[in-house]
Amino acid sequence: MLKNLYFSKANSNPTKSYMKKLLLLAGAFLTFSAAQAQYYYINYNGSNPRGLNTETVGQNPNSLNGWSTIFAGSTATVNTPTWSAVQTLPFAFSLGGTPVTSYKVSNTGVLTFSTAATAVPPVSNLALPSTDIPDNSIMAWGIQATTGDYIITKTFGTAPNRQHWIQFNSFSQTGNSSQGFTYWSIVLEETTNEVHIVDEYSDGAAATGISITAGIQLNSTTAVQVAASPNLRSQTFATKDPSPVDNVYYTFTPGTQPAYDLSVTSITNAKYPFLINGPYNILGMIRNLGATPITSFTLNYKVNGGATVSAPVTTNIGPLSTFQFSHAIQWAPTAAGTYTIEAWATDLNGTNADMVPANDSGSKAVHVMEYSTPRTVLHEVFTSSTCPPCKPGNQNLRNITLANPGKSIDIKYQQDFPSPGNDPYQSQESINRRGVYKINSIPRMEVDGGWDGNANSYTANMLNTARNKQSFIAISGTHTIVGHTVTAHATIDPIGNNLPNNDLVAHMVITEKRTIRNVRTNGETEFFDVMKKMMPDENGTTVAPLTAGNPVTLNQAYTFPFPVRVLNKDSVENVSNLEVVIFLQDRVTKEVFQAAKSVLASPAGIAENNLASTLSVYPNPTTGLVNITFTPEKAENAVLEIYNAVGARVWNTAISAQEINGKLIDADLSGQPNGFYFLNLKYGEQTVTKKIVLIK
Repeated sequence: MLKNLYFSKANSNPTKSYMKKLLLLAGAFLTFSAAQAQYYYINYNGSNPRGLNTETVGQNPNSLNGWSTIFAGSTATVNTPTWSAVQTLPFAFSLGGTPVTSYKVSNTGVLTFSTAATAVPPVSNLALPSTDIPDNSIMAWGIQATTGDYIITKTFGTAPNRQHWIQFNSFSQTGNSSQGFTYWSIVLEETTNEVHIVDEYSDGAAATGISITAGIQLNSTTAVQVAASPNLRSQTFATKDPSPVDNVYYTFTPGTQPAYDLSVTSITNAKYPFLINGPYNILGMIRNLGATPITSFTLNYKVNGGATVSAPVTTNIGPLSTFQFSHAIQWAPTAAGTYTIEAWATDLNGTNADMVPANDSGSKAVHVMEYSTPRTVLHEVFTSSTCPPCKPGNQNLRNITLANPGKSIDIKYQQDFPSPGNDPYQSQESINRRGVYKINSIPRMEVDGGWDGNANSYTANMLNTARNKQSFIAISGTHTIVGHTVTAHATIDPIGNNLPNNDLVAHMVITEKRTIRNVRTNGETEFFDVMKKMMPDENGTTVAPLTAGNPVTLNQAYTFPFPVRVLNKDSVENVSNLEVVIFLQDRVTKEVFQAAKSVLASPAGIAENNLASTLSVYPNPTTGLVNITFTPEKAENAVLEIYNAVGARVWNTAISAQEINGKLIDADLSGQPNGFYFLNLKYGEQTVTKKIVLIK
C-alpha cells in the first residue's frame, strides 16, 4: 500500500508547485432560445486565450509586472459585497452589440458595464439569468475576498488585438475565506469583442468546494452561462500549476456558432526526429468547433511552404469533439535541418468550406537530426529522510539501476518536508529545483524531465524505454578533488548536429555516492547519490544554440566548508565519494537531452606535463580502432583504461615496465556505441586523461 502514499507540501502561495496530470475536459456547448442566441461559448484548455498573457499567477503581483490593483480585500469586506471604483476600458469594446466604455467589479466575482447600478450581487451565486445581476454583466460569480485577496487589471498585446484582463487574485471559496485560494480572470478582447473567462489556478483545503456561475447576462431574461453553473468547479485544482499550461478558459463569441469549422489544434510529431528513421507520418489533433457533425474532410499538409499534400479522411467528429489524425501520405525529409509543418482541413462533409479560416491550420517546427548517440537516462528524485513512503521508492530505484549498470544516473534532492522536515541535506538549491518541476508532494521522480511519478512505480521496462530514445548530444567531463575543492570541466558536443534552441541550460551537480549522517525517521539507514551542490547554483549555465562542429566547454569549481559540520546544507561526509553529474536541459519544456558523469582525474593529469605530452591517441575521432603510444621519462608499470560517458569501464590493459617505452597498443572500440570515451593512463603516481571521440 505504500506505493499509493505521498506527502504533500502545503501551498499557501501559488509559486508552489503541482502534481502533473493530463487534464481532459470535454467540450460543452449549450443551445439557447432565440432571445439568448446573441453569444455562444466554447471551452479550451492548456493555455491562455490567444497566448497573449504568458505570465505565471502570483499573489497580487502588480508591483512587479504592471498589474493595477482596483480592489483590496479585508476582514471588513469579506462578507460585505462591495463594488470597486469605476474603471475605463483601454480600447473600444461592445457587449451584446452595444458599445461600452467603463465598468466596475464586485468582490463577489461580477463585472458590470451598468456602472450606475448600486445593488451588489451577493456572495451566494445562482443560475443565470438572475435578478441579482445588473444588466450587461460578465461573471465568475460565487467567490469572495479577504485580507491578501485583490482584484487587479492589466492590458496585454498591441492594437488592434489587445486583451484587457480583470483578475480575481487569490480569492476564496464562499464561506471558507481562510482555506484555499482560487484565481479567475475575465478577459475582454479588442476587435473580436469576445469575452474569455479563465480558470487559472486553485489550491488549498477548500479549493475543491469552489462552485461558481460563469457567463454573460445582458438583461433579466437574456443570458448565457457555462454548463454546470451555478456549480461550475475549478478544473485547475488537480494540476495546481500557476503557469498557463493547465489553464481552462471559456470563450464567448458574439453571434451564432458556424456550421462548419475544423481547427488543427496541434501537430504532435516529435520535435527532434532522426533523418535515418524517416519517412514520417504527419500526426496531430483536429477539433470540430462547428455545429455540424463532420463525417469526412480532406487533410492537407505542407512543409516549409512547399507543395500541398492531400488525402481524404472518413470519420465522425461531433461538435466540439476532437480527432487524432495521421496523414496517409508520409513525409520523407532528405537532409537534416529545421522544417515547419503546417496542416489544415478542407472539403468538410464533401464540398463545404470552413467558415472560420483564421483558425484552420496548425503548425510546428521540427529539427531533423543526422547523428545519434546512446542516451544516458537521468533520474531526478525528490525525497527526504522524514518521508516514510520515500524509502520503498528509493530502494526500488536502486534495485533497478544496479541491475542495469551504465544506463542511467541518479540525483537525490533531499527536501524540507514532511514534518519534522529536518533532513540535514535539504538545501535552498534542492527546494528550488523542486520548484522547477512544480512539485508539491514527495516521493516524486522526474525521468529526463518528462515522466513524473513515484519511484516505487518505476520499472526496468520504463528505464529501457527511456534509454532506447537516442540522443543527438554527447556530454563528457573530468573533475579533480584537491582538499575540499571540486573543479569540474565539461564538454557538450552536438556530434555534427545543429540544435537551434534558445532555451538550453546546462547543469553541473556534485553528488555524494553514499551518506549515513542524515538518518531521521523514515527507516532508511543509508542514502545514495545525494545532491550536495549545484554549480554555480540551481539556475545552471545558459547554453547558446548548438551548431555542428562547435562543442561547448564549461568550467565550474566549488569549495566545501571545512571542518565538516553535518548541519551545513552542503557539507560532505566523505570527500572521496563525491561525483559530478552533467546534463543539458530545455528550461521551458524541461526535456533533458543527455546526461553524463565526469571522470575523476588527478590534477597532474589535467595539466600539460611531460607524460601527457608523450601520450598519443590516433585516429581521434575514431571509427573503432585506436592506436595508443607514450614515451615516459623512466620505466614503470602502467595501466590503461577506457571509460564511457557514464563512468563504466569498457577496455583495459596492463603494460610492464620492461615493454612500455614506445610500445604500440591497440584498443578496439568498434563494439561500443558512438559517443565520448576517456582514456586513463595510470603510470606510477601519475594519472593522465585523454578524451576519445567515437563516430562510426
